[in-house]
Amino acid sequence: MFRRSTLLTALALAWAWSSTASATDFYLHNTLDLSNQNSTTFAAPLFDGNSPYGNSPSAVTSDGSSLWVAGFNNSPNPAVAGIVRIDDPWGTPTDTQIESLATLNGRGYSGLAYDPFSDGVLAAYDNGAATPNGIASYGVGSNAQTWAVNARGGSGVAYDTGFGGADTGAAWTTFGSGRRALQNSTTGADIYTTGTGMIINGAGTGTFWRDMDFAPNGDIWLREGNNLISAARTGGNSIMTPVLVVDEPEADFVNGQNLAYLDGLAKGDLVIYNDRDSTGFGQLFTDVVKVVNPDGTPAMTNFFDGVGGALPDQPSGAPFALGGGYYDFEWNADAEELIVLDFGNRLVYRFKTQPIPEPTSLALLGIGGAALLIRRRR
Repeated sequence: MFRRSTLLTALALAWAWSSTASATDFYLHNTLDLSNQNSTTFAAPLFDGNSPYGNSPSAVTSDGSSLWVAGFNNSPNPAVAGIVRIDDPWGTPTDTQIESLATLNGRGYSGLAYDPFSDGVLAAYDNGAATPNGIASYGVGSNAQTWAVNARGGSGVAYDTGFGGADTGAAWTTFGSGRRALQNSTTGADIYTTGTGMIINGAGTGTFWRDMDFAPNGDIWLREGNNLISAARTGGNSIMTPVLVVDEPEADFVNGQNLAYLDGLAKGDLVIYNDRDSTGFGQLFTDVVKVVNPDGTPAMTNFFDGVGGALPDQPSGAPFALGGGYYDFEWNADAEELIVLDFGNRLVYRFKTQPIPEPTSLALLGIGGAALLIRRRR
C-alpha cells in the first residue's frame, strides 16, 4: 500500500528538485587556506601578523591558472600590505612575493583585476591619500611592476572591455569622483582622467565607490555606498544615465563591498555581490552574498557545499562559516569558474558550474530562497 506520507515526501522532493532545475548551480571544488590555521599548504602563513602582505587578504584575481591575492593591514598599528602570486593554487601551491608596501592601519588593497590585453595584473592600493602606487600594473611573465599612477586606489580597479573595440584599458575611479578614469593597460598613459572620463554617478548615487566590473559589451557595473549600480554603454567614453539596480542599506564608510559580472552562463548572465553594511564579525555567507539577474531581480542560484563530504582541505563549516561580510569575486567565463575570497576567514573558495565527478551526496544551499536539502545521487 502506498502511504500518504510517502506520497507527500515524494511530492516535496519533486518540488524542491523542480525549483532548482532552472537555477544556476555552483559546486565547491577547492578551498585554499591562506593562514595555515587548518593546513600546512605553505611554509609560512601568507596572511597573519608577520606577513609581508598584510594580516588579511582583501582582493583576488586570476589569469585562469595562477592566483594573485592582495592584502590589507587590518591591525591597530602601521604595518604592511602587499601582493602574492600563487601558482598551481588547486594542486601543489607555490607563492611568490610581488609587492609589499608600508601601510597605515585600516588601509590596503581595494582591488585586483587581470588585464588580458597586456597580460598583466592591475592593482588598486589605498594608504589614506594619493600615493605613487595607487593604481599599478604587474606583468604576469615578469612579476615586476610595469607602470603606476599617483592616485588613491580605494575604489577598486577593472579591465574595461571598451565599446566596439574603442577605449579598452585599466579602469578606475576614486572617492569623491563622478567619473571613470582609464589608463593604457600597456604603458599606463592617461586615456581619460578623473576629469575627462565618462560620468558614472547619477540620480540616487553618491561617490563612495568601492568596486567596478564590465560586461563583455562594455556596460559598467559598480558598487557605491553598498548599492549596486549599472549603466549601459553608448560609446568608448559614454554611458546612459546610471541606474540604481539594487538599493541596499547605505554604508558609505564600510569597505570591502565588491562584485563580479558573470558572463557566458548557459542560463544567462548574472551579477554577484556582497551586501556589506556592517563590519561586524558573525555574518553568514548566505545572508551576505547575493546573486541577481542584470535587471536586478534575484537570480535562482544554488551553492553546493562539498561533494561526498567535506573536502580534505576544507575547514568544517566553510564556506558558510561566520565571517565579516567581506568577500571579493573573480569570474573565469571560459572555465565557468567562480573564485571567492573570504577576508574574515583568510580562505579562497573555487566554485565551478559542474559537480566534482562521481559525487556521493550534495549538500544544497540556495541563495535567493531555495531550501536546504541533501540529495543522494545514484
